[in-house]
Amino acid sequence: EINNVFAAWLWPPLSNAVEQHSNNSWLLGREVQLSLQNFIDLQGRRGLHRLIASKPEGFKTTVLAAIFRAALKLTSAPKGHSEAILSSLEGLLGNLPTEFDAWPLVRRTVLASLVSHHVKYGPFKVSTEASKAQRILLQLYQQLKQSARQKGVLEFAHISKSGGTSFCQLARDNGCHSEDFGWGNCLVQAFDDGPRYFNITKHKQLIAEGVETRCAKGFKGMRFRGREVSCSDRRHRLKELGYSLYANEYTAVGGTTDPTLAHPCRNMLTVLEIRHPYDRVTSHLKHAWFMYGYHCGDDREKVYFADSHNTMHWVSLMPAVTNNYLIRSLIGEKIFQLPSGAITRDHLELAQTFLAEQYDVVLVLEDKSLFGRTLRYGLGWGRHERHANGRPEGKDSDGGLPADLAALWDLNKLDVELYQFGALMARLDAIMYAAAAIGEEAQSPQKLTVETVLPQLTPPNLRRQTAGSDIKKQSFLFRSGTGRAAHGGQDEGGGDRTGRSQQVGEIRRRLFMTGQRSEAISALLRPGEGSRGASDHAA
Repeated sequence: EINNVFAAWLWPPLSNAVEQHSNNSWLLGREVQLSLQNFIDLQGRRGLHRLIASKPEGFKTTVLAAIFRAALKLTSAPKGHSEAILSSLEGLLGNLPTEFDAWPLVRRTVLASLVSHHVKYGPFKVSTEASKAQRILLQLYQQLKQSARQKGVLEFAHISKSGGTSFCQLARDNGCHSEDFGWGNCLVQAFDDGPRYFNITKHKQLIAEGVETRCAKGFKGMRFRGREVSCSDRRHRLKELGYSLYANEYTAVGGTTDPTLAHPCRNMLTVLEIRHPYDRVTSHLKHAWFMYGYHCGDDREKVYFADSHNTMHWVSLMPAVTNNYLIRSLIGEKIFQLPSGAITRDHLELAQTFLAEQYDVVLVLEDKSLFGRTLRYGLGWGRHERHANGRPEGKDSDGGLPADLAALWDLNKLDVELYQFGALMARLDAIMYAAAAIGEEAQSPQKLTVETVLPQLTPPNLRRQTAGSDIKKQSFLFRSGTGRAAHGGQDEGGGDRTGRSQQVGEIRRRLFMTGQRSEAISALLRPGEGSRGASDHAA
């Protein structure tokens, strides 16, 4: 089952964003192998160098160095020679303290080495290597779970127009507490983390002398924080108010003068949600067009967009939003406030390091199968049904989009690379979540409910098993017991029951790997809903 987990999450179904922007598709095959090797080598060594240089209290440099060396060694260990390395990794991981800040980087480096070995040399030996790999995956998951429970507060890095409003509503549905689940979008006003979109100087320059407009002062302007609230003060304030979650919709703290000092608040569980940059910036411009209409009325067309609304006009008004906004959001205020075109590959590499090292949980908006699995095992949330963003943007929201969109794509190429990197990190974490799900099934088979839908693009190792079958688009509810089938049919004969049980077991094994869920069944089975009660059902 562990080998199936690796295969299922290595070749994911394509998202809508990827299909639309085919030149920036998921990394597959040999490119996956190269990407993972580069990550282990570059990120591991860079992370080790930075951590040794900072010398945090209680830091076990020799243990961390040994973990990175073992991970790198595993990627080139010939088939059948990985057992000793896996045993070494298991022991080394047990020597790192739970509260160690670099755990996300350690976890993803180890996961990448396991995946890289699987890609190069095929499945692990079931009797020896696979069991050790499974123990390592469970060890990594237990660390994440224990760390989350100890921290008890969640910081959400809200990249504007990337699903943050829906995430805030999901947090409320799952029992979290925050200052404002409405228009405040889980922000805490005292922290000054609201979004910064517009160049107010440019906004005012568009007004001719002697002309008065409804929105002359501007709105959501680019500016530095008035006073940066430290992470310790943030946590103290949240605990004092009884809040278990808050959002930061601006940029990481600590990077006002030096981007290498930027960071999320690692004294909390850090969550980041990403979206394909082309879709994100398109949504951003639609939202900005609506905001100009809402605040400025007819002056939108008469004054602020009288001459043009091409890409360069939008760039002059929204330099950060239109140029590698994701990178800017991860590496602090100094970089966030740079003019358009100033983001470099060095900034990208720093953002990649921060993403891998500092964010406990990474969500990918377009990846529905991964999204639900991450909420369930990364955050422990039982409700996954996302709310549609109900904020009106007007029927003419497309009217402000520039005709030269290709120029906008060119300004976000580095963000696309960061998005692909983040999606790969999320897929690595998904392998750990899937191992946790298998462990959960083994420990409590009587309580397991599996709801899933096979993806349209089935992983290669499952395609031939499901070809020609009718299960591709059907949802299944699996429960143990001898009750009558939920949708009719005979259940009295022993032969029928045995055959059906075997079929159900095999289908469950196949479907469990995909991580996709049927939200209709989830809703039906919530406590207090529906009329099924405690009755037993079989598929």
